[in-house]
Amino acid sequence: MTLGRCFVLLGCAAVALSACVPPVVHEPVPTTDAPQDFPTAEYAELAKRGMRVFAVDERASRILIEVGKAGRLAHLGHEHAIVARDVRGYIAPQVGRADLYVRVDTLIVDESAARREAGFDTKPSAEAIAGTRENMLRNVFDVERHPFVRVRAIRIGGAGAPDAIAISVNGVERRVPVTMQREDHEGQFVARGRFSVNQTDFGITPFSILGGALQVRDRIDVRFRIEARAIDS
Repeated sequence: MTLGRCFVLLGCAAVALSACVPPVVHEPVPTTDAPQDFPTAEYAELAKRGMRVFAVDERASRILIEVGKAGRLAHLGHEHAIVARDVRGYIAPQVGRADLYVRVDTLIVDESAARREAGFDTKPSAEAIAGTRENMLRNVFDVERHPFVRVRAIRIGGAGAPDAIAISVNGVERRVPVTMQREDHEGQFVARGRFSVNQTDFGITPFSILGGALQVRDRIDVRFRIEARAIDS
């Protein structure tokens, strides 16, 4: 038996750096794959004004979301490891801005490497994985109306890490405390860290059957590594 439904987030985040060669990024370019109101033009304007602006390298950034199980029959279910690799957006540390997004339909459910990374020792069947992903897209996310998970920094730069990020899921935005480390070099910005959120904070009721004897844990844990490259003005 598998937990038929899980909740997944982003925001700004990941655990392992891809070995891909960094792409050459020239300047922010609007894309139809971005949220309609995504502030690409604002970051382009910051770059033209001489501010350092970084474009997220989706081939080197990664987010790992760990979804646990609960209830007295939890041993009959599976935890779930969800990976977001196609993380996009911009970071402008001089002005304390960062805006990121992930398309919900690009999330990868329960690949073997991610489950090992999360420390999960069970292996769901291919059928169970497909069912989990279908339930996630159909019942957890309102993908028709809100196809993106969005993350923006509350504060970035200065002497310490951001106090919090704001995550938007299904049109509901919540501020979330973050533990984060940054590396800000001339042509590269790297952020790595972790945070936890509750499904119920976003109006989502965790999946539960048998009177709560088998259920998805309300809290989910997120680990991330975001790598970004400086753009040309």
